[in-house]
Amino acid sequence: MTSPLLVVPFTLWARGRLRRAVVLRPARPRDLAVGLATAGAATAASHAVARRLVRAARADR
Repeated sequence: MTSPLLVVPFTLWARGRLRRAVVLRPARPRDLAVGLATAGAATAASHAVARRLVRAARADR
């Protein structure tokens, strides 16, 4: 719920301000690929950690 309500609108607003201030460089295809790979790795890692935490909590019952 946080991402669609806060993160995405703020990101769009901030990138627009930075672009108008000529601070933000245009994204290259490589930048997009690195960003998507990083987001995917972070998502997979957080799911793995959450799975371990849930299993540990269930084992303690």
